[in-house]
Amino acid sequence: MGDQEILLSKEKETLLGPLYCRAREAKKEDPILEDKKALEIFEKMKYDFSKIKMPEKSCITLVIRADKIDQYVREFIADKKQVTIINLGVGLDNRYGRVNPCNAVWYELDFLEVIELRKKFYQKPDNVHYISSSVTDLKWINQVNSTGEILIVAEGLFMYLKEKKLKELLLKLHKRFPGANLVFDAYSTYTVKNISKHVFLRKTKAEIFWGIDDPKQLEKWGEGIQFKEEWFFTEYEDIKKLSFFYRLAFKAAGLSKIARQAHRILYYKI
Repeated sequence: MGDQEILLSKEKETLLGPLYCRAREAKKEDPILEDKKALEIFEKMKYDFSKIKMPEKSCITLVIRADKIDQYVREFIADKKQVTIINLGVGLDNRYGRVNPCNAVWYELDFLEVIELRKKFYQKPDNVHYISSSVTDLKWINQVNSTGEILIVAEGLFMYLKEKKLKELLLKLHKRFPGANLVFDAYSTYTVKNISKHVFLRKTKAEIFWGIDDPKQLEKWGEGIQFKEEWFFTEYEDIKKLSFFYRLAFKAAGLSKIARQAHRILYYKI
């Protein structure tokens, strides 16, 4: 397959940031996240990645995010006979390949143009199903035939939704898949107010709308929604793989509640 020219618009172009970071990490001798597929896609793309100008600190955070959510998925599928994974806003991510879940029925959802782009780089296994839809067009939920316990993953997604739309989505998921597990990353409201200055968002013109300070706030959205865990990037186990400067920066961030809550991963039962 030759080089693939990439033409994406606004929020869809944001999928290139995480891809760029995972590919750059894959080149390192001792990477936080080993993702050779990201590097393969990166090298085949006909796109000027120098326009992204993703800061090193942001790349480290995105790679740690992917690694931690992979860990949640591995822990969820371990020792279970059959599970269903619903990966919302999949972009060009290779979570299925990194986790290699032989016991999972796996759904990957994104906009039609993103899924079509994805098909150029991935051979879809039989237990993987693509859903071409906006996550807020709730008719997509009817395409999911779940089996066993369910884990819904939303990496780098919910912050782009307005609260009304996000609430509608979560309540629909709660009604359709009661008792399902949900893991996603979230910004604080302080971060949402200030992140528009980030060079990557200015470049893509994508908008950030939603943030949350108290994770228990979501429990008020619907009876049965249960907050289970809040994980901070400053808790990352493999921090030794970071440079001395970033190890120091992470340690300092851990001393500040505002810094810790700026961006973290949340886990719920819905």
